[in-house]
Amino acid sequence: MFENAASASVKRLSGQGGKNSSPSSSSSSSPLLPPSRVVIQLHWSAQNYAPPQEAALWDGLSRCYDSGICSSVGVSNFGPKQIEKISKFLNKRGIPLAIVQNQYSLLSCGVATEAAISAARDAGAVPLAYSPLALGMLSGRYSVGRNGGGKRRRREEERRGSDSDSDSDDEVRLPGGPRGVLFKQILPGAQGLLDAIDAVAAETKVRGGGGRDFLGGLLKSSSPSFATPAQVAVAWCVAKNTVPIPGARNAADVRSHVAAATLKLPSGAVEELDLAAKKIERGMTTNVFQTK
Repeated sequence: MFENAASASVKRLSGQGGKNSSPSSSSSSSPLLPPSRVVIQLHWSAQNYAPPQEAALWDGLSRCYDSGICSSVGVSNFGPKQIEKISKFLNKRGIPLAIVQNQYSLLSCGVATEAAISAARDAGAVPLAYSPLALGMLSGRYSVGRNGGGKRRRREEERRGSDSDSDSDDEVRLPGGPRGVLFKQILPGAQGLLDAIDAVAAETKVRGGGGRDFLGGLLKSSSPSFATPAQVAVAWCVAKNTVPIPGARNAADVRSHVAAATLKLPSGAVEELDLAAKKIERGMTTNVFQTK
């Protein structure tokens, strides 16, 4: 089952057999991705809800490697104990653990998360940081109307090239649905952190055009500009030696994230943000699949 699903995914990513492939696509015009470019990831452990399934999941992951579909494997939402277990399991079979993906941001960087990242490095895996913007709470786009939220929004809108029609520092700006409910619970107690991010953004320059642009023009701009809060949050993850994987809704978001990966935060900024993060009243909710 694992091998069949993995093979089908590789074919889709290669332009074969997927919903977006053209009727004329064929293996000759769209060769399969070589195993060296494929990492297969187990998105979560069954340890928290069906422990007996864990052995089957790990065996399926191993089969994908043994059959030559991929060159390495990864896991997600694994805690330090589970990382150590699967690392030993894979090592016995000569399978490299390439990546360990966990929720990581300035709103989710507690002791348990740091321990998982440390365990990933000990296992020789690259730590991936998913949700580095905490569902958008660290993007600078939202406010619960306390202590400068309006100023932060206006500054962000100026960066984004739009006009603010509000002069109130108490303006509430939240997303709809469940995210809005969560933001109301977390943002008021994170105001100090948001202010610290905003202060770092105000003294951090994003490089302009010129130099080696390794992603086909994504970094080009007419002149250097100050960083956005979102870029600071992503750059902090990079400074922590993780690989952040922020979401992107449009091309502008992609360019922003790519530029953030090149940012050099001011001296002492990481420590300042770390201290502010420790003072938040409530952080992000832990993923229910996250193991110990």
